[in-house]
Amino acid sequence: MKRIKYPFLRKVLKGILPPFILVLLRKIFQNPVISFTYGFSDWESAANAAEGYDGDDIIKKTANSARKVLNGEAVYERDSVIFDKIEYAWELLASLLFVAAERPSLKVIDFGGGLGTTFQQNRRFLQRLHKQVEWKIVEQPRFIEIGKKEFEGKGLTFYNTIAEASKDIVDVILFGSSICYVNNPYQYLREAVETNANFIIFDRTPISFTDHDEFVLQNISPPIYKASYPLRVFNRQNLLKVFYQNEYELIEEWECMIQSDPNSISTGFLLKKRE
Repeated sequence: MKRIKYPFLRKVLKGILPPFILVLLRKIFQNPVISFTYGFSDWESAANAAEGYDGDDIIKKTANSARKVLNGEAVYERDSVIFDKIEYAWELLASLLFVAAERPSLKVIDFGGGLGTTFQQNRRFLQRLHKQVEWKIVEQPRFIEIGKKEFEGKGLTFYNTIAEASKDIVDVILFGSSICYVNNPYQYLREAVETNANFIIFDRTPISFTDHDEFVLQNISPPIYKASYPLRVFNRQNLLKVFYQNEYELIEEWECMIQSDPNSISTGFLLKKRE
């Protein structure tokens, strides 16, 4: 979706326009490369209509783009797409630096972190912290295999599960546009709580306008890649109550710059465990 260029104007419009007008504007300016099909009753129904995310072509394209960044042939990649400059998610970076200011180290579990997109995106800032930085990615097996062979090192490691990645101290767990793509998200959220991480960060997480979780088919078209996969659009309270029930408090919440779906709000959250 093309965003209004000036943040102040965007805030003014959001404050004065009724919700149905905002939804209409989102539909008019939505990204034609990414579309969403609503109306599925559950995850299984959406999954049965999907082509998947772990296809050979997608994994190869993602790995090739990540290799170019690693080898200095490209500046930044996201979702396999190469960019000629880093597109920072400033609220996410600010949240990571907030955690670093509060903790003696910055040990991150990045759930669904691919081959290190967010780590590479923010590395310029993180490497200037005068403390230990460890970035542990939890991913599907085929990404783990590639990651261990080609990308591990300089603080970046790969794991199959949250439990495996959390054998040492965990400062923060990051769910960056990932928890919405798994069948059993609340199980992973409970596993995150069990690590006793001091902070939890969500970024680019779809939040529904309704009072319940919704099940959607997300469709991707070239020039990114051709694919479709199930997506959960969370009810805000459903997502956060797991943490509220386990002594976490909401520190900050933001609307992300990337907004592809006119029927939901891509949102970020920073939560801290009460002492």
